[in-house]
Amino acid sequence: MKQNKAFTLSETLITLAIVGVIAALTIPNLISKYNKHLTEVRLKQAFSMLSQGINESINDNGPISEWDIPNPNLSINNYREAVANHITPYFKDAKYSYISREQVRHCSGGYRCPRYDVTGNEVSRGYTYNYSWENIIQFNNGMIAQIDMTGWANPEPILYVDLNGTKNPNTYGKDIFSFQINKNKLIMRNPGNFKTVETILEKDCNKTNSLYSGASCGAAIQMNGWKIPPNYPW
Repeated sequence: MKQNKAFTLSETLITLAIVGVIAALTIPNLISKYNKHLTEVRLKQAFSMLSQGINESINDNGPISEWDIPNPNLSINNYREAVANHITPYFKDAKYSYISREQVRHCSGGYRCPRYDVTGNEVSRGYTYNYSWENIIQFNNGMIAQIDMTGWANPEPILYVDLNGTKNPNTYGKDIFSFQINKNKLIMRNPGNFKTVETILEKDCNKTNSLYSGASCGAAIQMNGWKIPPNYPW
Protein backbone atom coordinates (compact mmCIF):
# COMPACT_ATOMS: atom_id res chain seq x y z
CA MET A 1 0.00 0.00 0.00
CA LYS A 2 1.38 3.45 -1.04
CA GLN A 3 1.93 5.84 1.83
CA ASN A 4 1.53 9.65 1.51
CA LYS A 5 4.53 11.52 2.86
CA ALA A 6 4.07 14.84 4.67
CA PHE A 7 6.45 17.51 5.87
CA THR A 8 7.44 17.26 9.46
CA LEU A 9 7.00 20.24 11.77
CA SER A 10 10.72 20.92 11.78
CA GLU A 11 10.88 20.84 7.98
CA THR A 12 7.95 23.27 7.78
CA LEU A 13 9.56 25.67 10.24
CA ILE A 14 12.86 25.55 8.35
CA THR A 15 11.08 26.28 5.07
CA LEU A 16 9.21 29.22 6.60
CA ALA A 17 12.46 30.57 8.03
CA ILE A 18 14.13 30.42 4.62
CA VAL A 19 11.17 32.14 2.99
CA GLY A 20 11.30 34.82 5.69
CA VAL A 21 15.00 35.46 5.12
CA ILE A 22 14.50 35.73 1.35
CA ALA A 23 11.58 38.12 1.84
CA ALA A 24 13.59 40.26 4.26
CA LEU A 25 16.37 40.55 1.70
CA THR A 26 14.25 41.23 -1.38
CA ILE A 27 11.16 43.16 -0.29
CA PRO A 28 12.99 46.35 0.89
CA ASN A 29 14.89 46.44 -2.40
CA LEU A 30 11.66 46.04 -4.38
CA ILE A 31 9.99 48.80 -2.36
CA SER A 32 12.96 51.10 -2.92
CA LYS A 33 12.90 50.45 -6.68
CA TYR A 34 9.16 51.12 -6.79
CA ASN A 35 9.50 54.39 -4.85
CA LYS A 36 12.32 55.55 -7.11
CA HIS A 37 10.30 54.78 -10.22
CA LEU A 38 7.27 56.58 -8.76
CA THR A 39 9.42 59.63 -8.03
CA GLU A 40 10.80 59.63 -11.58
CA VAL A 41 7.30 59.51 -13.07
CA ARG A 42 5.86 62.14 -10.75
CA LEU A 43 8.79 64.52 -11.19
CA LYS A 44 8.60 64.37 -14.98
CA GLN A 45 4.82 64.85 -14.88
CA ALA A 46 5.17 67.80 -12.50
CA PHE A 47 7.74 69.46 -14.73
CA SER A 48 5.52 69.02 -17.79
CA MET A 49 2.39 70.28 -16.04
CA LEU A 50 4.06 73.31 -14.45
CA SER A 51 5.91 74.20 -17.67
CA GLN A 52 2.68 74.15 -19.63
CA GLY A 53 0.97 76.45 -17.13
CA ILE A 54 3.86 78.92 -17.03
CA ASN A 55 4.11 78.99 -20.82
CA GLU A 56 0.38 79.64 -21.22
CA SER A 57 0.53 82.49 -18.71
CA ILE A 58 3.48 84.09 -20.52
CA ASN A 59 1.64 83.77 -23.83
CA ASP A 60 -1.35 85.62 -22.36
CA ASN A 61 0.41 88.11 -20.09
CA GLY A 62 3.75 88.66 -21.79
CA PRO A 63 7.24 88.17 -20.28
CA ILE A 64 7.27 87.94 -16.50
CA SER A 65 9.44 91.05 -16.22
CA GLU A 66 6.65 93.04 -17.87
CA TRP A 67 3.79 91.85 -15.68
CA ASP A 68 2.05 94.77 -14.01
CA ILE A 69 2.89 94.04 -10.38
CA PRO A 70 3.67 97.25 -8.45
CA ASN A 71 6.57 97.18 -5.98
CA PRO A 72 7.22 93.45 -6.17
CA ASN A 73 10.20 93.82 -3.83
CA LEU A 74 8.20 95.34 -1.02
CA SER A 75 4.63 94.11 -0.72
CA ILE A 76 3.58 90.53 0.08
CA ASN A 77 0.12 91.52 -1.14
CA ASN A 78 1.58 92.02 -4.61
CA TYR A 79 3.18 88.58 -4.42
CA ARG A 80 -0.23 87.11 -3.66
CA GLU A 81 -1.74 89.07 -6.52
CA ALA A 82 0.89 87.75 -8.91
CA VAL A 83 0.27 84.14 -7.94
CA ALA A 84 -3.52 84.41 -7.86
CA ASN A 85 -3.85 86.26 -11.19
CA HIS A 86 -0.92 85.15 -13.30
CA ILE A 87 -0.02 81.64 -12.17
CA THR A 88 -2.74 79.59 -10.48
CA PRO A 89 -5.43 80.07 -13.18
CA TYR A 90 -3.10 78.41 -15.67
CA PHE A 91 -2.72 75.23 -13.65
CA LYS A 92 -5.60 72.83 -14.19
CA ASP A 93 -7.20 71.23 -11.13
CA ALA A 94 -5.36 73.56 -8.78
CA LYS A 95 -6.35 76.02 -6.11
CA TYR A 96 -4.43 78.85 -4.51
CA SER A 97 -4.27 79.41 -0.80
CA TYR A 98 -2.42 81.85 1.41
CA ILE A 99 -1.21 81.17 4.92
CA SER A 100 0.33 83.55 7.41
CA ARG A 101 3.95 83.48 8.48
CA GLU A 102 2.79 82.39 11.91
CA GLN A 103 1.18 79.33 10.33
CA VAL A 104 4.37 78.69 8.39
CA ARG A 105 6.41 78.67 11.58
CA HIS A 106 3.97 76.34 13.33
CA CYS A 107 3.48 73.92 10.44
CA SER A 108 -0.23 74.52 9.99
CA GLY A 109 -2.60 75.83 7.36
CA GLY A 110 -1.49 73.38 4.68
CA TYR A 111 2.22 73.80 5.39
CA ARG A 112 3.96 70.51 6.05
CA CYS A 113 7.04 70.34 8.24
CA PRO A 114 9.55 69.46 9.45
CA ARG A 115 11.29 69.14 6.14
CA TYR A 116 14.73 67.71 5.60
CA ASP A 117 17.52 68.50 3.18
CA VAL A 118 19.38 65.79 1.30
CA THR A 119 21.86 65.36 4.18
CA GLY A 120 19.04 64.47 6.58
CA ASN A 121 19.15 67.73 8.52
CA GLU A 122 15.97 69.63 9.24
CA VAL A 123 15.61 72.58 6.89
CA SER A 124 15.32 76.03 8.40
CA ARG A 125 16.77 78.41 5.83
CA GLY A 126 18.94 78.71 2.75
CA TYR A 127 18.61 77.08 -0.62
CA THR A 128 15.63 74.91 0.28
CA TYR A 129 13.54 77.20 2.43
CA ASN A 130 12.24 80.73 2.63
CA TYR A 131 9.68 82.39 4.89
CA SER A 132 7.84 83.71 1.84
CA TRP A 133 6.36 80.26 1.32
CA GLU A 134 2.95 81.57 2.28
CA ASN A 135 1.91 81.22 -1.37
CA ILE A 136 0.64 77.67 -1.83
CA ILE A 137 -0.82 75.98 -4.90
CA GLN A 138 -2.57 72.70 -4.15
CA PHE A 139 -3.29 70.21 -6.94
CA ASN A 140 -6.01 67.58 -7.01
CA ASN A 141 -3.40 64.83 -7.43
CA GLY A 142 -2.03 65.71 -3.98
CA MET A 143 0.99 67.69 -5.15
CA ILE A 144 1.74 70.99 -3.43
CA ALA A 145 3.77 73.82 -4.96
CA GLN A 146 4.99 76.55 -2.65
CA ILE A 147 6.30 79.69 -4.30
CA ASP A 148 9.18 81.83 -3.10
CA MET A 149 8.42 85.21 -4.64
CA THR A 150 11.45 87.05 -3.26
CA GLY A 151 13.21 86.69 -6.59
CA TRP A 152 10.23 87.98 -8.55
CA ALA A 153 11.88 91.26 -9.56
CA ASN A 154 14.88 89.43 -11.04
CA PRO A 155 12.52 87.86 -12.16
CA GLU A 156 13.26 84.27 -11.14
CA PRO A 157 10.56 82.92 -8.80
CA ILE A 158 11.35 79.56 -7.20
CA LEU A 159 8.83 76.76 -6.83
CA TYR A 160 9.36 74.18 -4.09
CA VAL A 161 7.26 71.19 -5.13
CA ASP A 162 6.26 68.37 -2.80
CA LEU A 163 5.25 65.57 -5.17
CA ASN A 164 3.11 63.73 -2.61
CA GLY A 165 1.85 66.72 -0.65
CA THR A 166 1.71 66.26 3.11
CA LYS A 167 2.91 62.65 3.07
CA ASN A 168 6.37 61.63 4.23
CA PRO A 169 9.34 61.60 3.87
CA ASN A 170 9.31 65.39 3.17
CA THR A 171 12.91 65.23 2.06
CA TYR A 172 14.64 67.11 -0.73
CA GLY A 173 15.68 64.74 -3.48
CA LYS A 174 12.99 62.20 -2.57
CA ASP A 175 9.61 63.90 -2.67
CA ILE A 176 10.54 67.60 -2.59
CA PHE A 177 12.27 69.26 -5.54
CA SER A 178 13.17 72.81 -6.54
CA PHE A 179 12.03 74.40 -9.79
CA GLN A 180 12.81 77.90 -11.03
CA ILE A 181 11.42 80.27 -13.64
CA ASN A 182 14.53 81.42 -15.46
CA LYS A 183 14.34 83.76 -18.48
CA ASN A 184 10.62 83.01 -18.84
CA LYS A 185 11.22 79.28 -18.87
CA LEU A 186 10.72 76.68 -16.15
CA ILE A 187 13.88 74.76 -15.28
CA MET A 188 14.95 72.32 -12.61
CA ARG A 189 16.81 74.49 -10.14
CA ASN A 190 20.59 74.26 -10.27
CA PRO A 191 22.10 76.99 -8.02
CA GLY A 192 25.66 75.88 -8.71
CA ASN A 193 25.08 75.81 -12.47
CA PHE A 194 26.63 72.35 -12.58
CA LYS A 195 27.02 70.92 -16.06
CA THR A 196 26.98 67.17 -15.46
CA VAL A 197 25.14 64.62 -13.34
CA GLU A 198 28.43 63.49 -11.82
CA THR A 199 29.29 67.03 -10.69
CA ILE A 200 25.87 67.52 -9.10
CA LEU A 201 26.18 64.24 -7.19
CA GLU A 202 29.67 65.20 -6.05
CA LYS A 203 29.06 68.83 -5.14
CA ASP A 204 25.44 69.10 -4.07
CA CYS A 205 23.17 66.08 -4.25
CA ASN A 206 24.85 63.88 -1.64
CA LYS A 207 24.33 63.02 2.00
CA THR A 208 27.72 64.11 3.32
CA ASN A 209 28.71 67.39 1.71
CA SER A 210 25.77 69.05 -0.01
CA LEU A 211 26.81 72.51 -1.16
CA TYR A 212 23.27 73.75 -1.84
CA SER A 213 21.28 71.48 0.51
CA GLY A 214 20.29 69.20 -2.37
CA ALA A 215 18.56 71.89 -4.41
CA SER A 216 20.14 70.43 -7.57
CA CYS A 217 18.93 66.84 -7.11
CA GLY A 218 16.03 67.33 -9.52
CA ALA A 219 18.39 68.71 -12.15
CA ALA A 220 20.50 65.54 -11.85
CA ILE A 221 17.46 63.38 -12.53
CA GLN A 222 16.45 65.53 -15.50
CA MET A 223 19.98 65.43 -16.96
CA ASN A 224 19.89 61.65 -16.63
CA GLY A 225 16.81 61.35 -18.83
CA TRP A 226 14.34 61.60 -15.93
CA LYS A 227 15.91 58.53 -14.33
CA ILE A 228 17.46 58.48 -10.88
CA PRO A 229 21.19 58.02 -11.57
CA PRO A 230 23.51 55.48 -9.90
CA ASN A 231 25.00 56.68 -6.59
CA TYR A 232 21.99 58.95 -6.06
CA PRO A 233 21.50 59.61 -2.30
CA TRP A 234 18.17 57.81 -1.94
